[in-house]
Amino acid sequence: MLVVGQNSWVTIAEADTYISNKINSGSWSTVDKAKYLITAFFAIFTSPDLSISKNETNEKVKLAQIELAFWYIDNYNSWMKRQSIQSMGVTSFSVDSIHESYNNKGSLPLYILDMLSDYKTGSTIATFDRDVEYYR
Repeated sequence: MLVVGQNSWVTIAEADTYISNKINSGSWSTVDKAKYLITAFFAIFTSPDLSISKNETNEKVKLAQIELAFWYIDNYNSWMKRQSIQSMGVTSFSVDSIHESYNNKGSLPLYILDMLSDYKTGSTIATFDRDVEYYR
């Protein structure tokens, strides 16, 4: 069962309203919406790239959850297969004229991470420019 603040940042009604205005939104009406939203919630919440409270109310977080749930309808199975082979150390493969390479940085689709850029974890790497004099 979907519970805002526990396993979702949005209600099904909020997701329905948002997705009703998207292209190809018809596929949303054929799925178990709660399962897709909960799966998207936990993918975002447990991402090592992000730090977001279960009680977050920011609109960007809500939209990212909805977008990921909607994206999962067409892409979840292939995404999980790619995540699985990457976890086994595969960095690229080729079949006929098709070639894929992986950078092992993809816990979530990049556009979802971009939506949640305010919540990214990690430290900023500082670079320094200095002149060095060598003495003999």
